[in-house]
Amino acid sequence: MAELTINKEVNDVVFTTLFTDEDVEMSIDRQMDIFKEEFGFTDEENDPVRDMIRDFAHSINPEKECMLVVKRDGRLIGSVSFVGEDNGVGRLRYVYLEPDERNKGIGKYMINLIVDMAREHGYKHLWLSTYNILEVARHVYSRVGFVKTKEEPAKYVSQQIMDEIWEMDL
Repeated sequence: MAELTINKEVNDVVFTTLFTDEDVEMSIDRQMDIFKEEFGFTDEENDPVRDMIRDFAHSINPEKECMLVVKRDGRLIGSVSFVGEDNGVGRLRYVYLEPDERNKGIGKYMINLIVDMAREHGYKHLWLSTYNILEVARHVYSRVGFVKTKEEPAKYVSQQIMDEIWEMDL
């Protein structure tokens, strides 16, 4: 099976699955900062996610998994990870985009790149989990073609929020 790779530049934004340890750490730090600043998440809530992202990035199977980093002028502005599961199913994880880069089409383009890559590699179904409070992300998922299929009270966080599952057939 071929490796999952993406290398594109659109205007002055680079989308690539070639990343450094510094990219991983910056992605983790920024995701946790954003969750803390915008949604009031605590370090206790963020630390397990921090560890999961770091573990994922350092153990990627390039035939089934990738981490797409997005940079403008060398500055990391976003990332999304893809995990190939069994039976043609893939999962998007750890999606983030800098607040000052939102509403520019970058998030939609980033997700579409992953969807197109999954389709090209034979995946038939994609899914992701998110929180109901991530309104901008949910809007992007909907515009790309994902549909919310499930929701339940979020576990492992102190906020009164809902976990949501979004899915898409390819």
